[in-house]
Amino acid sequence: MTPLELKEFLVELKSEHQEIKKTIVVADEADLSKFTGDIGSEDNMILVGVVPSMSHSGNIGAYKETPVFQIMVFEKTDYSAIDNDGYLELLQRTFLVMRKIRDYILGKVEEGCYPFFKSLSIDGLEIDTAKHIFNFNGYSMDILTE
Repeated sequence: MTPLELKEFLVELKSEHQEIKKTIVVADEADLSKFTGDIGSEDNMILVGVVPSMSHSGNIGAYKETPVFQIMVFEKTDYSAIDNDGYLELLQRTFLVMRKIRDYILGKVEEGCYPFFKSLSIDGLEIDTAKHIFNFNGYSMDILTE
């Protein structure tokens, strides 16, 4: 998946998941601070795609690319205005959206809709909490295609 394909993919996910208010594609997490300054409470749930990195195996005449990329569902957090219950509610909201995105991707893969996921293995998906990233919290999903 190229960076532009990732952008198009995020736009599709946003159109299918009304909770998501904005999409951003970045090279790494550090780019979040550059592109999220205008995020406010009305468009707080964002979908972030981190462009793929590639590993290679085999030899020069016959090699295999293994792209790995990341999708994150975040809400901006004002720690002075949130208590533990509010933080857990944030994690609940972003977790549920991330799970819906995972299920959507798996459904589309089963239908053969995404050629760039043709070698996706369920073992290649990993969902983790993502905390304190430029005042954003939520979940990230690493996607490894073999």
